[in-house]
Amino acid sequence: MRFFSKRFRVWNTGSSRQLLRQLYAAPLAVLALFVFLLGILSIVYGALRLAWAFKGGGLGTAILGILTIALGILLLVNPYAGAVVLPWIYGVFFIIGGIAALVWGIRMRSE
Repeated sequence: MRFFSKRFRVWNTGSSRQLLRQLYAAPLAVLALFVFLLGILSIVYGALRLAWAFKGGGLGTAILGILTIALGILLLVNPYAGAVVLPWIYGVFFIIGGIAALVWGIRMRSE
C-alpha cells in the first residue's frame, strides 16, 4: 500500500469534492477546446466558400459561406452552448449539402 500512497496522493487528500472537481473539469475543458477548434475551422471553411463564390461559385455558395462564418463566430463566443447545438447545426448543414449534391447530380446527368 505504501507504493500507491506515495504515487497517487490525490486519494490521500480526503476531499472527495476536490476529486470530483478534477474529474468533471477535464471533460468540460476538452469539450470547450474541441468546440473552439471547430469554430476556427468553420471560419476558415466559410471564408474559403465565400472566396469560391466570388470566383463564380454562385449565390448559394456565398450564402453557405456567410452562414458558416456566422456559425464559427457563435462557436467561439460561447463554446458550451455551441456544444449543445453543434450536432443539430452540422446535421442541417449536411442535409442541405446532400440535397444540393443530389440536385447538382441530376442537373449534370440531364446535360
